[in-house]
Amino acid sequence: LAKKLLTEAEKEEIIIAATMHLCCVIPFIGMIAPLIVWLTKKDRSAFLSFHCLQSIIYQATGIIIFITGMILYILSFFVIFIATFISTGFNGGSEPGPLFFILFTIPFLIFFLLFFFFFAYVLYGIAGFIITLVKKDFKYIIIGNKVKKYITEETEKN
Repeated sequence: LAKKLLTEAEKEEIIIAATMHLCCVIPFIGMIAPLIVWLTKKDRSAFLSFHCLQSIIYQATGIIIFITGMILYILSFFVIFIATFISTGFNGGSEPGPLFFILFTIPFLIFFLLFFFFFAYVLYGIAGFIITLVKKDFKYIIIGNKVKKYITEETEKN
């Protein structure tokens, strides 16, 4: 099969679309570039619009999950303090009971899960970058199909 040669404009579009996925490497700030590109070029290309919007939603979801995790992490320390108070109060004030040692692991578990989430989040974004760069149709799980449907509906309206 003969491959279609890409024009310079198509190559540029692919590079821009792929780079939007790579922006997740810079948390919080990385969402600005896909947003700007989507707002300025969404009408020019369905391909570019799809990848930018996907990246925006993926990064927004990642930020929400990260902030929720950090809130849980901070709250877990309050749980430890309360557990310490309760266990030493019932124990005559000597040493913490077993409840304290069980609850003491919660912040470490949450921190580990956040670290693992961030690592997987960035790797998935890098995978999106690479797959899009080789002109494959990359879709994030769950997000991709919903964005594709939205872009298709918007294209049909215009």
